[in-house]
Amino acid sequence: MKTVEEILRHIDEYYAFLLERPWMYAENPKTLEAIIFELESLRDFITEERIPGSRFTDYTHSLGYASAASLLHVPGEPSPPVDKAGFSIVASVLKGYLESQSRLLPAPF
Repeated sequence: MKTVEEILRHIDEYYAFLLERPWMYAENPKTLEAIIFELESLRDFITEERIPGSRFTDYTHSLGYASAASLLHVPGEPSPPVDKAGFSIVASVLKGYLESQSRLLPAPF
């Protein structure tokens, strides 16, 4: 069985791959957002954070997003296209979040 540290490291390693080619990990940017939120909720559960997903949600709120599930739509602004530009937005927010948590790993290749 894996240790807590090994599981947490695996999540961050997954993100390192995801940041290189986010469109390979989900059908569309909204699905990618959902995957990230669920992984962060799992991470918070493992580390006994007060409310699963709260650190990621707090970070997205600090950027002006209504919630972690609304990265592709900021009230009053047009929605970006659902293409690589949308994936780039989600990946950019994830990268900033990981940097703020000192969890950003180097690119795997």
